[in-house]
This record gives sequence, C-alpha cells and structure tokens, in this order.
Amino acid sequence: MEYSIRLIMVLSGSVTFLTWEIMNRLLGNKMKARWKRNLLLIPLFFYLFPLAYYKSHIVDFYHTLGLFRCWGRVQQLEGKLDKTFSVALRNGNVMLSKSMKTLIILEIIAFLGSLIILLFKMKKYRNVQKNIMSEESGIITDEERKILQQIKEEIKLKINVKCIKICKEESPFASGLRKKIIAMPVGEKLKESNWCSILRHELAHIKHGDMWWGALAVAVVAVHWYNPLNYYYVYKLLCVNEEYADEFAVSNMNRREKVEYCKLLIDLSEKKPEISVLKIGFGKNSKNNIKKRIELIMRKGKSYMIVAMVIGMLMIMAGTFSVFAYEVPLETKDVESNFPIETEEEFIIGEIEVEKIPYDDYFIDEFGREYSIEVQDTMAHCNHSYVKGIRKFHSKKGNGCRIDYYNAKRCKKCGYIVEESFNHTETWEKCPH
Repeated sequence: MEYSIRLIMVLSGSVTFLTWEIMNRLLGNKMKARWKRNLLLIPLFFYLFPLAYYKSHIVDFYHTLGLFRCWGRVQQLEGKLDKTFSVALRNGNVMLSKSMKTLIILEIIAFLGSLIILLFKMKKYRNVQKNIMSEESGIITDEERKILQQIKEEIKLKINVKCIKICKEESPFASGLRKKIIAMPVGEKLKESNWCSILRHELAHIKHGDMWWGALAVAVVAVHWYNPLNYYYVYKLLCVNEEYADEFAVSNMNRREKVEYCKLLIDLSEKKPEISVLKIGFGKNSKNNIKKRIELIMRKGKSYMIVAMVIGMLMIMAGTFSVFAYEVPLETKDVESNFPIETEEEFIIGEIEVEKIPYDDYFIDEFGREYSIEVQDTMAHCNHSYVKGIRKFHSKKGNGCRIDYYNAKRCKKCGYIVEESFNHTETWEKCPH
C-alpha cells in the first residue's frame, strides 16, 4: 500500500519528538538547556523535509558503505502493482482507484487548511509588527544604547538590533524576522544591572535565531495542522528557547546576581501581554514555567555532551526508520507484458552440482541481489530509478534448455526491467535445472 508523503513526514517528525520527550523526562533537568534546545530542532527537519522521496538514494549510500544489506532483500517484494492505491495513465486517460481518490481529496483538504493557516499567520505577523512600531513612545537613552552595544560586542552579535520603548504594559520582548527589535515598556524604571540582564536575555534569543526557529515551528503547525502533537511540540520548543536564553544570560553571574535576575523575572511575568505576535518575551510564561526556569537558573547544570550526541543519534535513527517503513507513492504508465514465468526446483544429477536457478526469469544487480521478474499483465509503475545488472532468462527446448544473459537495468522502486543489450547464451542438451 502506498502512503501520503505528508503522513510519513508527520509520523517521522512525531516519532523523533517523542524520542526527545522520553529522554528529557528520563534525564529530568540534568542536561543543559543548550543541548535540549539543539536536539529539539531535529524534529523540524523530519516534519518539513520530504525525506521519503530520497529513500532509495539513502539505501544506496548505506550499501556503498556495506551497511544494512538486509534492506536490499526487502526490495524483492517490489514490482507488484498495488491496485489499492494506484494511478494509471492509459490512452491519455487517468484512472484512479477508490482509495487513491479518497487520498487525493484528503490531501487537497490538508493543503487548503495549511494555506489558510499560513496566510492568517503571515497577515497577523505583519499587523503586529505595525502595531509594535505604532506603540513606540520613546527612544532609549545614550547610556542605554551604549550598554546595548557593549553587550552585542561581548556576545559577538553583528546583527543590527533596534531597541525601542512602547507604552503597552508588556514585559520586554524580542521580535522580527528580518528587522530585529527589542521592545521595553516605557513606564518601567530599571536599574542598570536589570537593564543589562534583560538585554542579555533578549539578545540571546536573537543570537540563537529563535525567531526563525519559531517561524519554522509555525510552519509545522500550518503544514500538519491535523496532528495535535505538533502544538505540544511548538509549546515545548518555546519553553526550551526561554531556558536556553536564561542559561546564556546568567552564564557569568554569581549567586547574588542570579537571585536578582530571578526576582526581575517574577516581577515582569505578572504583566499580561497585550500584543500577540511571533515574539519571545523575558517573562512570557506561565507560573509553572517561571518556577521551572528559576530552578534551572539556580542549579548548575551539566553539559552531558556525549549523552546529547547519543540522544541525537537515537532521534535521527527513529525518524529515519519510520520513513523507511513505507514506500513512496509512485506514478504509473502503460507498459507491454514481459516474458512468461516458469518456476522449477533446483536439483543435482549424480555428484555434479549445477548452477542454482532460483527463478526461470530473474535479475541480479551489481550487489549480487536476486530478484524474480514478475509478469506484468497490465502496467508497472513509477518515476524510475535504475540499478545495473544481468538478466537471466531460462527456457526449455525439448529435453534441453538454455539460459540467455542480457545486460539490463532494474528500477529499484517498482522492479521494471529494461534490457540494454544481449550478452551471451548457455545451452544444455539435457536440462539440469
């Protein structure tokens, strides 16, 4: 049965994220936020990249390295026309199976849903960016601008960042995909140390590219809006982004400075956000998340780099194996019937063991794998991707037989055989096969 590429992407992304969630719960808060966030970006690739289309190339790469030879044996099942999910082109007409019609309708519904969500999010983002600029009610002082520049140089951030003050009762936040903005409430009177702490936190978001990762997370929801797990994934990504920014901001602080940072976090978290946007705020979290952030700030986390690398490999393996569990949907075309099939058992005359003939008509690829060539009564499928080899056709003539050898190539996806040239013939007066 063929499956929708979209559903394979959902499955692989979800499996990868669940692997992260299980490992995160097992480790608790022992691992640094940096590694947690970086690992949590892996599902984005599986959610948004159609890896299943490149499955055959990945298998070839593994075979070149001598790995996972067993995957070649699975390919022997290919070459059979799946009439449950099929598209046939005959005499200029398109024929769809009932299941394929249903799948196409569902794909259209999913695409329209994705388009509506994307357009809505894009419009909302543009409107909010305009609202932010319209709420600008003051400019930062020269001293504040100097502090901003010093912190940028300290963290080696070369991106142009505009810091503004707004009249809304907001906690400080960073926003903007192309033009980076840090917004501060105009009525908030902050000490220089608090001002530095907030800027470090917001500049950390910009340095880590959190606005862009957040935009990709929104794309995941838009493309796979029907999967409830995606919404939880976006929530976890935003939470871990905040933890990573906190970790970056307090990296050079002593305990007293960390306590002051946590007090500032609590004070600013009480402000209710009035501007909803693709933004990342200093205190933009629930009470439980604020409590967790404070615990992480006051605790000295360990790097666990080796553990993080192992988890990353497990996540990639989980996502890749879920992709390989299904075949890529293929297109079909008319073909003529090939050779007939006769199957006989191998046997030995006297003490002489003859060449093994697993099938009367079969193909041996360059890796030595053997594939039976099926009768194709009506049509074969696909977007062909060929591997070279030899086709052997065994035929009987009276009591004798012959085996014709052809230089040929076989489609790795559907099993369709194309003969390139005749090689040679072997004959027996009495068939020993």
